[in-house]
Formats: sequence, structure tokens, C-alpha cells
Amino acid sequence: GAETVVGVGKGDSASARLTKIDLGQGKSVDLHVPSDVADVSGAVSPETLAKFKEALYGAGDVVWPAGLALARLIAHCPSLVAGKRVLEVGAGLGVVGNAALRAGASAVCMCDVDGDMLRLAKASAAENAPEDPSRAATLLLDWSAIPETFCVSGEQKYDVVVAADVL
Repeated sequence: GAETVVGVGKGDSASARLTKIDLGQGKSVDLHVPSDVADVSGAVSPETLAKFKEALYGAGDVVWPAGLALARLIAHCPSLVAGKRVLEVGAGLGVVGNAALRAGASAVCMCDVDGDMLRLAKASAAENAPEDPSRAATLLLDWSAIPETFCVSGEQKYDVVVAADVL
């Protein structure tokens, strides 16, 4: 269900603050971001990723560089998502999905394995689409156990699928 999510993340979602994420040239997205996690900027080397692989799994509580880059692309090329149904896989805090809402997507579903981060992504959607926050949904999704019924109904079809920082 899009409204009921469960799970535990690495950051404390109770510490989240509404933060304006600058996407350049006067465009931005408002995001609830936990204040107790590391700020990640710039390139992360393969060696660093290998060293912290276990600690980073489920680390959707960070606005990662590729997610920020994809959100910028969507903000500056809104025709990619405007009027379309968008699925964000591995959404974490939902920076890309929320950018799609701001860019005029007709519906956005943000999926992740971390229920706490999905709650924050959904709260952010209310800030980014105040005229109709129901355009945003969240879905708890574990890639290692995707149900056979995922995306089989007509209402679960998407025009655009986005993912950033998921590998």
C-alpha cells in the first residue's frame, strides 16, 4: 500500500528537517532530510564503496550525487516527465520523484526498501505538489523479493522509470 510503509533506516527520520535542494537556475525541490547522516558530495570511489558496502546498503537517507544530477535533469527538461506516470526505483528520500512532481508528472510512485525514508519522501511530496499531493505514492519494495503481481494491473503501468545511485 502506498500510504502504509514499514521498515527501519540508517538515519533517524525523527531528526529530519525540511531542506531546499538547489537544482540550479532558480529551480529547487523541498526535501525532508535526516540531520544525523553524513553529507555526501562529489565522487565516491569504488574503493570507498567496497569498504562500506554493508554500511551503505539501505542508505537512502542521503541525497546522493547521481540522484541530485537526475533531479536537475528533470527540473530543467520537464518534458521528460510532464503529464506522465513516473516510477522511481530505489527512491530513498525521493529527490528524483519529488523533482518529477515539481516538473508536472501526473503521478509519481517512489519505491524503496526503507519505510522510514518513504515516509519522508511522501511528506516531501506534500511540499512539492501542494495543489494535489495525491499525485505522489510510495511503495515498500525489496528487490530481492519482488512480488509476481508487481506492475501487472493497468493502474500500475508507468510511462517513465527512473533510478539513480541504486547499484
